[in-house]
Amino acid sequence: MPRPRRCRRWPRPTLKSKPSDDARSKTHSVRFGANFAFAPTLAPLTEINAKLFAFARGEGEAVLAHFQALAQAKSPAEAIRLQVTEMQRAADASLSCFSEIVRSANRLHDTARRH
Repeated sequence: MPRPRRCRRWPRPTLKSKPSDDARSKTHSVRFGANFAFAPTLAPLTEINAKLFAFARGEGEAVLAHFQALAQAKSPAEAIRLQVTEMQRAADASLSCFSEIVRSANRLHDTARRH
């Protein structure tokens, strides 16, 4: 007869015999050692990953468009104006992206604290 499979997640119960005068009637106590851990939901983490990938994709497209615009600049003054506006746009985009990430990270902290 095949031996039943044990779950590897839970440890085997330990049997402890209590001393008794009568050898025929032994009482046993069973103790399970279990560790419990908090597992937060992954929704805020996937939200943060999605925002980071969208930010990286958008910045990559913006860099290509910026280089194309710089290549078509007619004068150094126009190139400087393009560079300044691109740096302002990039700073605004990164600030808004990271503020959204901080909000999502705060939601992760709130869900972990409630449970």
